[in-house]
Amino acid sequence: DTADLLKLIEDGAEMVIYEKLDGGNCAQKAEGVFARTHATPTFCPTFNYVKSVYYSMLHHIIQKDNLVVFGENLFAIHAVEYTNLQDYFYAFNVQDRVTDFFYSHDQVTEWTEYHGVPMVPVVYEGKIESLKWLEQFLANKIKEGSAFGGPCEGFVVRTRSGFHVDDFGSKVFKW
Repeated sequence: DTADLLKLIEDGAEMVIYEKLDGGNCAQKAEGVFARTHATPTFCPTFNYVKSVYYSMLHHIIQKDNLVVFGENLFAIHAVEYTNLQDYFYAFNVQDRVTDFFYSHDQVTEWTEYHGVPMVPVVYEGKIESLKWLEQFLANKIKEGSAFGGPCEGFVVRTRSGFHVDDFGSKVFKW
């Protein structure tokens, strides 16, 4: 909702902008690897890479700490064919299932670095001076293409701070 984003801008909230990658939304939970719906574990073969490389490595941590690790599965080609991928899974958020809080950007960065999980590209960190500035910044940035080669699908704007799952819609914005 633009009103929520405007309020964050007016309040001077620290924001982070990620490149939105064109893949399959993926959630790694204690119960397994889930695709977009998060209703049941996926058996789609395009998620086998995530399962064999990351889930096998992280399962005990995810289970012990009761986390959900969210990311983009890029094993299958969707609308964008990337020419310079370094991996097929890029994390963008971590949720603590006990408190129902999403980690702050800094916590996600620290967690992914510590556990050797690549993170989606960050294109901006800081305060956003106005909606007009943001629109112009993103219009210029999308022309540069993806950090992984090929066109850029878009962007995700989020608060730098963590937030409760109920506040997701007022803290995360797709562009």
